[in-house]
Amino acid sequence: MGADVRYRCVLKQKDENWLTEGKIYAGDVVFSPKEFSGNQWILITRADDGFSAYARLNQFELYKEVGESLGV
Repeated sequence: MGADVRYRCVLKQKDENWLTEGKIYAGDVVFSPKEFSGNQWILITRADDGFSAYARLNQFELYKEVGESLGV
């Protein structure tokens, strides 16, 4: 998977002012660094503050764009 994979934020933690619920972000699922205690994480390419950010994978859902090219 590359950074062109998009995820919708469905839940943000109270102190995460760099994410917006309902917003779509480009990101990659990453292996959890030791300091993140083994949870599944997503590396958001560009959060609301303009920087990359780690967030828990369970805060996101895979976003799939459905277009006319798919015959829908």
